[in-house]
Parts: sequence; C-alpha cells; structure tokens
Amino acid sequence: MPKRELIFAIDVGSFSIKSAVAQLIPNLPLQIIAKEETPSSGVRRGDVVEVEEVAKKIQKNVEELVKKVGKEGEFGVAYGGVHFSFLESKGVVAVSRADGEITEEDKERAIEAAKALSLPSNREILETIVKGFSVDKESGIKNPVGMTGVRLEAEVLLVLASKPYFRNLKKALDEAQIDVAEFYLSGLVAEKVLLSKKDKEAGCLLLDIGSQTTKICVFEEGELSFVNILPLGSFLITNDIAIAFQIPIETAEELKVKYATLPSKDVSKKEEISLKDARGEEIKIKKKTLVEVVEARVDEILEEVLKVLKKAQKTHLPGGVILCGGGALLPGIEKEVKRRLKLSTRIGYPQNIEGIVEIDNPSLATVLGILVAEKEKRKTKKVLSPKFFSKIKKWFEDLLP
Repeated sequence: MPKRELIFAIDVGSFSIKSAVAQLIPNLPLQIIAKEETPSSGVRRGDVVEVEEVAKKIQKNVEELVKKVGKEGEFGVAYGGVHFSFLESKGVVAVSRADGEITEEDKERAIEAAKALSLPSNREILETIVKGFSVDKESGIKNPVGMTGVRLEAEVLLVLASKPYFRNLKKALDEAQIDVAEFYLSGLVAEKVLLSKKDKEAGCLLLDIGSQTTKICVFEEGELSFVNILPLGSFLITNDIAIAFQIPIETAEELKVKYATLPSKDVSKKEEISLKDARGEEIKIKKKTLVEVVEARVDEILEEVLKVLKKAQKTHLPGGVILCGGGALLPGIEKEVKRRLKLSTRIGYPQNIEGIVEIDNPSLATVLGILVAEKEKRKTKKVLSPKFFSKIKKWFEDLLP
C-alpha cells in the first residue's frame, strides 16, 4: 500500500494557533484531513513576545494534530507581525547567451541582483515576490524565458522581517520541536485559496482582519502590487465591549460574534440581550448600544485602511474587496466595508480544496493557503527532480542515430 503524502501548515496568530494537514491524492483537489485550533498567548500584534509560552502552545497544538493523522512532517509556517516592512527593488543583468535567448538561469540571476542591496542590520529578507520583468526596457513581462534580448530587468517586492521578533518565532518553533519547511507572510498567502485569476487581473483588495492586525494586500494585472499591515484588529472590538458593559472578555467575544449585527441603524432601540455574569446574575443590555460600540471601532479600522489605500493610490479596484480572517465573521461586516471603501465586497471562503473536516471558514484562509503553497512547491520540485532530467537525457539519446 503506497504511503500517504501529507502536507502540514501552522498559523501562529495573536488570538489562536491554527494548524492543518492535507493529503495529496492524484487527480483530486487538495484534501484537508485534519485541523486543530488552540487559544494563543505570548503573541502580541502577530509578533512573538514570550518565547516559552508560545512554544508550549505550539507544542500542544501540534501534538493534538499529529494524533489525528498518526504522522509527523515539516510545517509551512505563517508569520504576520506588525514589524514587517516592504521594499521594492530592481535587478539588471546582461543576457548570457550569444544568440540573446533568455534562460531560466538569466531570470534567476536578475532576481538575485534585485535582492543584492544593503539592508538595515535589524532586517532580513523573509520573502521575495516577483512583480514582473523588462526585456530591453520593454516592461510588463511575467515570464521572460525564451524571449530574446540583451538586457533583462527583474522588479521584485522584498518582504523584510524584524530580526529580533522573527528570531523569537524561530526559537519558539525550535523549542516546540517543529521542523519548518518554509515561512509565509500571513494574510498574503491566503490568496492561494481565496482569489481567482480573474480577481487578480481585474484588481482587488484582499483584506485580512485578524485579532490584532489587519493585512492589506492589493492585486492588479494578475500580480501583487501593494502590501501593508496595520496594528488594528477585531480584538479591539472585544475590548471595547468588555469596557462598555463591564463584562469579562470571554462574554464580550461571544456578544460580538452572536449579536453585533451591523449597521446600528437597522437595530431597534427596544431590542434587548440577556446574559449572565460570572456570579450567575442576569444582565440586560440594549442591542443597539452594543452595535454602536462595535460600529465605532469598525469605522476606525476601515478609516485607517482607506487612508492607506488613498496614499498608495489603490482605491480603484474593479475586483472589489475579499474579506478573510476572524474579523470577517463579524455579522454585517460585509456591508460596512462596502459602504466605507465604496467597493464591492464579499466574504472570502476557501475554494478549490476539499476536506473531511469543516473548512468553509474565512478565518482558516491563511493556514489553508499555506497548504496549497506547499503543494505547488512540491510539484515544482518533482518537475525539476533528477529523475525528470534523466528522462530528458534518455529522450535525447533515443533521438541520436
């Protein structure tokens, strides 16, 4: 019986740690066979601030996940703190072949040239996103291999991580005995399961509203064109509710998810919500007041998003907004985003994957996106494996007389 080929992913977030396992089955979409979610602690605004605490939580999460599948593996890991920065860079090389035909090696050299720049001592390159190429100053080329020219230029977006915080994450993973396959920018990798080619060609905004951060990822002409991370998230809403009604955080979270249906103008002034406090005593609150508290904070978050988009001149996006993250579960958030950003809006539910566990949830987009990214990486490795090259060599030998 052939061995199961499994892929593992983990998303270390401020509110919870999510992990998942997928099985690769030929001629079928990616099959999600297990998932696990553990409350997080020691993570602030996406960054690890208490290494030992985070390591314990990761270890607990992964142990439960491994029990479900009976196998261990390397994990694709999401990282999404606010201490990221982004840098656009260009790299220019001369085409190596005498006939001017651009090879895969030329393409890689141009990308490496774009990465060869002086960085601050506390920054390191986490990810390199290729935006496009130019051949002899002819721009807008996605893949130059096979074209002819003299001068090849690569345009890339470098994702830079803060060394101290990134080191904390790696240390927590080491202490939890997690083997890492690759790191992925949280939120951005969600596009693997949320966005179609049509969405990205039209121009769209992937808005990941997490617990303590909001990631802004804009796609235009099929490629990523802009990224930003705000230190604001849906947990601020929970805090506001807890303070406004003097209730525990856990109760405030429950109220937010169950009853805070936006907008407030659609809520009756007479409608009340009954709940019990820690001593079992009944408390009654006005639903309209609850929604007004939530609405004020949502407006603040979306106002900051709008400011970022205006500054970057990214407000004209025919493909609209695709929402994901835990904040996408807030009742009525879709209408509010559409109203504030003046763009068509929808909740992003994972697509083109299947599972024996429940995966139809926008808060799972990042961890599921990692699984798809790891699948694509494995497929590329197989195509370029020694076995592949031996087949090519044999094919040429068979052609010789």
